[in-house]
Amino acid sequence: MTLSLTILYPNQDVKFDMHYYLLTHMPLVERGWRSAGLLKWEVTEFGPEADSQKPPYRVANILTWKDETSFNAASTGPTSWGIFEDVPHFSNYQPIFLSGKVVGSA
Repeated sequence: MTLSLTILYPNQDVKFDMHYYLLTHMPLVERGWRSAGLLKWEVTEFGPEADSQKPPYRVANILTWKDETSFNAASTGPTSWGIFEDVPHFSNYQPIFLSGKVVGSA
């Protein structure tokens, strides 16, 4: 069953370099994990709410994996170290990770 991994970066005093993230980090993710079962990724940058309130998260990245087994193997394999070690290059915060099985889509 397909696995969805959501990676969240909070919006409180967090440095986040979107340019680096999209042009350097995500290609690193592609090279390291595409052959291991990563199907696709999407990055969303949140802006102020309609009432000018800051949303609780600044950035969300959703990684879609072939299945939980492929994600577990990739995230603990040798390519994962370069990916996880790259985080300080674009953010001063370790992200929040949420994963779950995709049970419906359109």
